[in-house]
Amino acid sequence: MYTGTLTNVAYFFLFIISKLHEDKLKKAARMIAGEESSIRHTAETYGVDKMTLKSYFDKQKLGYEITSAAKRVFTTEEEKLVVDHILEF
Repeated sequence: MYTGTLTNVAYFFLFIISKLHEDKLKKAARMIAGEESSIRHTAETYGVDKMTLKSYFDKQKLGYEITSAAKRVFTTEEEKLVVDHILEF
């Protein structure tokens, strides 16, 4: 049983939601990079804001890392375990 505060639980779910959103952005950016679709159409398809997608895509083209290693809370393996666990529900 989780005994943390509501604030910790809220931050945890915000983290999970942001990871799922980032996965959508990565898939959408690959679709744009492959010239399969426009930014506007891809944003509508994946349900993300077109300006957010454009910004993400531009940063990817320039080689910026979206999530700094210094800000990481979980390792990549731990993140995958948490996301998989949440998606089971």
